[in-house]
Amino acid sequence: MKATKFLDKLLDGVEVEWLPLGQVVKTVTAPSKLQSKSYRTIGLLPIIDQGIEFIAGYTDERVIPVEAGEYIIFGDHSEHIKYVDFSFVQGADGIKILSPISDNAKFIYYARATSQCNT
Repeated sequence: MKATKFLDKLLDGVEVEWLPLGQVVKTVTAPSKLQSKSYRTIGLLPIIDQGIEFIAGYTDERVIPVEAGEYIIFGDHSEHIKYVDFSFVQGADGIKILSPISDNAKFIYYARATSQCNT
């Protein structure tokens, strides 16, 4: 099913104001990044990267994490989308960390994940 047909059926005639993504989220710059050679299987801080695994690894290194909040993580190359609501360290390069301006981050995440699956 095409995304537009799916959304039309889901919305069932409800009026919706469609906005560009840049009007509903802002990009967050991570205060620190770790290369994959620094990933561990256990540690205090989870590492989020663009890989298919939700949490790529952990670290005990003294780095500044992204503070706890609601984020949509988008892999530049992999195009994987993740919803994160806890403090984490960015793994390497290749992700965009998006924070909602006014809308619910989970709603934006599900809307994007659904449209990606139905295209």
